[in-house]
Amino acid sequence: MPRNLVLFDLEWNIGYQPYTFNYHGVQQTLRGEIVEIGAVKIDEDANVLDTFSIHLRPRIFRQLQHHIAKVTGLTPADLDKGEPIVQGLRRFMQWCGPDAEFAEWGLDDVPVLKQNLFLYNMDESWPTRWYDLQQIFLKNFPRGDGEGLTLEIVVDRLGIEHDGDFHHALADALYTTQI
Repeated sequence: MPRNLVLFDLEWNIGYQPYTFNYHGVQQTLRGEIVEIGAVKIDEDANVLDTFSIHLRPRIFRQLQHHIAKVTGLTPADLDKGEPIVQGLRRFMQWCGPDAEFAEWGLDDVPVLKQNLFLYNMDESWPTRWYDLQQIFLKNFPRGDGEGLTLEIVVDRLGIEHDGDFHHALADALYTTQI
């Protein structure tokens, strides 16, 4: 197991209109602008060593999309009170450290993180190594016909106690440590 493993989860806002940008000569559409980061550093026995949680104030998608509000429970006031996105991303990078290896449930968050880092003129080559815990889980616990792989479904499947508080970045990162 890596010495500096960070399990993390992002919540991001999407726009009502697509936002495209030039990424090293290729037009890309922004998948989402990060509004919340939750992360957990764990040791080799999956013990929690430290946690990180922050709400960010977006620059591009300033209006909270209605579906995102419904799923996350975030409000426009939450976005307004968030830390400026560049400052918050820097704090997160500093907390993780340059040698951090990331693990996430699925493969959505790292690409969104990298897009956001690029858009704000930060080092999008970071992180250099990350793991899809969903795929690792599937190797050990194959899913049955029609069985979903959302974090909530897997937490229920494994009998992990929860308060129903999903789609909050730190809570989701902490649930992931228990899988």
